[in-house]
Amino acid sequence: MADPRGPSRAELEARIRTQAAELARLRSAPNRTLVESLLDAAPLPIFLKDAELNYLFCNAAFERLGGLDRDRVHGRHDFELFPRPIAELFRAQDEEVRRRRESVEFRETLALPDGVHSFITVEFPLLDEAGELLGIAGVCTDVTRDVTTAEERERLVEELRAANEKLDVLEGILPICAYCKQIRAEDGTWERVEGYVGKRTRARFSHTYCPTCLETHYPGTDPGAAPD
Repeated sequence: MADPRGPSRAELEARIRTQAAELARLRSAPNRTLVESLLDAAPLPIFLKDAELNYLFCNAAFERLGGLDRDRVHGRHDFELFPRPIAELFRAQDEEVRRRRESVEFRETLALPDGVHSFITVEFPLLDEAGELLGIAGVCTDVTRDVTTAEERERLVEELRAANEKLDVLEGILPICAYCKQIRAEDGTWERVEGYVGKRTRARFSHTYCPTCLETHYPGTDPGAAPD
């Protein structure tokens, strides 16, 4: 019974590896068009380079993502197609795959024609029966949305943490004198409200007069000229 979730990433990579290897071997064979059409239908950007790291093929998804024309891509290397910083990054990745002779996963963030994208790119070598390098193939997964969501989540967490650090809360019952309004501290001493709150929070007081007290104690005084 087929897995309702579809092929796993490992299975998809194995299929693409097989198809890319066939494409590398059968560039001039009659079924070349069939193999290329199969890769072209894949939703993920796929590319194939020869042993000298020149592009042999890129599918439609790769073409759209890079804003490239495949006829211009074929036979060229990265330094002829991309800005130097991007080309240097791609070349370093290719060289690592060539050196290690195994599949390697890379994480990268690139400025492309339609904006900044984050990718997980899996590159793997294509070897002949003698172990000689035929080329390098790669499959790119665009994880921009996942990265953006994670960054947004982290930003919100930081905002909440910062807000929490600024918030000092007095909890419980505070014994306060009904007449002078001093508060009894934990050691039994009595403190003015300003001093008690100021020691336990980051709040600071600025003294003024409410309208009732101003009229009671300083009748006829202009509120803007009330005594400090």
